[in-house]
Formats: sequence, C-alpha cells, structure tokens
Amino acid sequence: MYSVELGGEESQAGFVTAAVTMVSFLAVPHLGRHVERLGRTPLLHLGPALVLAESLALPYVGWFPLLVAMGIACGGALACFQTGANTLIADLAPVHRRGEAIGIYGTFTTIAVAMSPAVGIMVMHNNGFPVLFAASAGVAAIALILSFMVREPEKQAMVPPPGPLLNRSALLPAFCIFGMTLTYGTLISFLPGQAPKMGMENAGLFFTVYCLSTLLVRALAGGVSDRLGRVPVILPALFTVGASMMILSQSSSQTMVLGAAALYGLGYGSAHPTIMALTVDRAGGDQRASAIATFYSAYNLGVAVGSLAMGYLLAATSYAVMTAVVGAAPLLAMVALYLGRSSPAASQR
Repeated sequence: MYSVELGGEESQAGFVTAAVTMVSFLAVPHLGRHVERLGRTPLLHLGPALVLAESLALPYVGWFPLLVAMGIACGGALACFQTGANTLIADLAPVHRRGEAIGIYGTFTTIAVAMSPAVGIMVMHNNGFPVLFAASAGVAAIALILSFMVREPEKQAMVPPPGPLLNRSALLPAFCIFGMTLTYGTLISFLPGQAPKMGMENAGLFFTVYCLSTLLVRALAGGVSDRLGRVPVILPALFTVGASMMILSQSSSQTMVLGAAALYGLGYGSAHPTIMALTVDRAGGDQRASAIATFYSAYNLGVAVGSLAMGYLLAATSYAVMTAVVGAAPLLAMVALYLGRSSPAASQR
C-alpha cells in the first residue's frame, strides 16, 4: 500500500515483497553453509538491528525505487534471523518431540506474521505511515534487546566444513513449502487491494481469522506428526490450503472470504512446522543448518514468486483466475510428496 502511495502501480505492489524475499532467498544458503563458524546468536542480533535501522529510515523514503532498495536491506535481516533462529531451534529440540517443539516456536512466529497485516493496516488507516514505521522500530528494538538474552549450545571443538549450498535431502520438503508460500505471497501482496471488490473493506480481518485458526493447530499438528509421522499430517494440510485458495477465488462476500481464511489457517498451520520437521529428519546432524537453509530458500522463493510474478498474471487476467492458479501449487506439492513418500529419507518419519 505504501508503494502505491509512492507512485507504484497495484500490479507492482509485489516488487517490494519480492525484493525482501529474493535477497533472503539468495543469502540464506550462504549463511546456512557457514552458520557453524558464524554461530547462531550473532545472526539473531543482526536481523532485528537491520530492521530497526530500516524502520527509522522509511518515513524519509519518497521514491518507489528507493523503497525497493529498502526491501533489499530487509531481506538481509530476514535471512540472518531465519538462519540463526531456526537452526538454534532444531539444535535444541529433542528428537522424539521435534515436531512439537518446532510447532510451539512457529506458534509465536505465526502471531507476528499473521497479525502484523491486520495491526499494520489498522494503524496505517488511523494514524498514517509515520506512526506505523515508528511502531515497527519499537518492536525491532525490543527484539534486539531480547536477542542478547539467548544462549546457544557450546560449539564443537572441531568445526565441520561448510555444508552444501543446496542440500539434496531437503529438496522434497522444499518443494512442498514453496507451494505453500506461493499462496501466501499472493495474499499479502494483492488481497488488501482486492478485498473491497469481494465484499470486505478491511482485508486485515482475513489475516486475523487466518492467525486464529493457525494458532489452533500449529503446535498440535507438530506433536501429532511426532507420533503418526510427518507425511500423514502434511498431505491433508496441503489439500486444505489448495482448497481454501479455490474457495477464495470464487468468494463474493465477507463470509466466504473469512471461511477461506479459516481453512487456509488450518492447512498452513498444520503443514508448515511438520514440513520443517521433515526437513530436519531427513538431514544428518552436520547437515542440519544447510538443510534448513534450503528449506527457507524455497520458502522465500515462493513468497517472491507469489508477490512478483503473480502480479503480471493479475494484470493479464483477474484476481479469481490468479488465485485459482496459485491454489494449484499446494495440490501439486501434495502429489509430489505422496509419490516420494516411499523414498528412504522420506520414510524416516
């Protein structure tokens, strides 16, 4: 929305989101290769520090290309925090409760990621962008202070060599998460502008319902996957995400939009922690960081493609067509996982 105010077209609104996620997509594999040498906590410090600096600078940005450049800086912050935090969680989680631990951690990230569009839109409408950016700076400052309270496990005496840039064991889970975040990229970039045409003035309501339904299942789904296995949880979750996007593509009232949001949250909240747990399961101990990096590279790529490439599809067709096309992605991921479930690595869980 800020990009449109600075002179960008609605179809270009995804450029900023794409800049954030593409930089993160490019940086995460390299950080993942060297995280054993760099350590986890320094990356936890650098992420919120960069967001703090960007939030303080945003009120003075008056040119759309400069806003895209700011998105590039935010992408670096995202890459640092994702790599450090998620590797640390995987290190600390007990093997027999890995899905549950990742789900609990993801519950708190869900609150932030899912509620921020609703809160941000509300603050922007009531107080304007400068107040919104000040609030963002305050949250980043708190995160930076808290990051210094985190302690990571002692490093190994012998630091292992850098992992691969692309971890092969993580490719199947990475394809699944790509299909998921492709849908999320389109939602955060284009739903706010399209919601009034679908009978809902405040698109933030969609993200509020999505958040609440995600919170209902995220930790629970991870724990269930510890007992039943990852694939039996992921398959129906991917189907639910795809079905919710198909419903959204045909929505013409607030009730239908919010119903799609509830389904989307149930599917996304069940799939995300379980796919990440599957990624860690498939990787050896010394390959864990590079596997997580591959997972999050696919995560960021999905958001970037959904935010950028789908904007051209929206301009050429309609929001209904674009949403239906994107909704096919998690269904394709479901098929790929079903066909690959019998591989040795996939059958570990």
